[in-house]
Amino acid sequence: MTATAQPLASAVGSGRAGQCPALKERLGYFAGNFGNILLSTTISSFLLLYLTDVLGLAAAAVVVAVLGNGALLFVPYDTVPAILVCLAVAGLGMGTATTLNYTLLAELTDYVEWHHGHRIEGALASLASFAAKAGGGLGGAATAYCLGLFGYVAHADQSEWALDGIRYAQGGIPMTLILLGGLVFLAYPINRHVSARIANELAERRAAVPAGGASGTEDADGSRDAGGSGSTSGYGGNDARGSGGK
Repeated sequence: MTATAQPLASAVGSGRAGQCPALKERLGYFAGNFGNILLSTTISSFLLLYLTDVLGLAAAAVVVAVLGNGALLFVPYDTVPAILVCLAVAGLGMGTATTLNYTLLAELTDYVEWHHGHRIEGALASLASFAAKAGGGLGGAATAYCLGLFGYVAHADQSEWALDGIRYAQGGIPMTLILLGGLVFLAYPINRHVSARIANELAERRAAVPAGGASGTEDADGSRDAGGSGSTSGYGGNDARGSGGK
């Protein structure tokens, strides 16, 4: 969103009539854009406190973000309030998806422990951090290449072709990537019922481990300490899934 804020502001200020951009419009646009980001992230954080259906919330976030970004493809360039409304709607969806990442990390950590008998918080956090940094870099590069492809010239009145490029960079490309991400998310293995089952089974396994015993750990020789007879079926992976599957 922020990567294309400057070109979009320039386009809004100059308009199709080639007028000089006004400082007041620029400041208003950036203030509104920043407010949208802050408000959308705050609202999405409160939503996660009360909505526990992760898949349902993720689907809603995708739909809202697609609607907001898709609407930018049809909004006139010189209607700043309408543009800010579209950005607010898109920001609510993308802010929810961003905040949802932390919920997914917690769920996946429990899922790996339930499925394989060990926890990998560090690996999952590292992968998420790398994906966020790589996505930010690739997204910024894609925006620059898109603007260059359509002939955008900084600090100048833009052609019709360049204005269309700004529109695609701000709305079309993000909408396409969000849709692709939503399709990938269809393979997510955890729903509300699986999450509840994982939490219950992990609680039972941990309760079955004797006080001071080890749970799903490996000795120096590489063998696994089952933590007592009560946990031998708990950290076998296949035994846990054999009692009903995912």
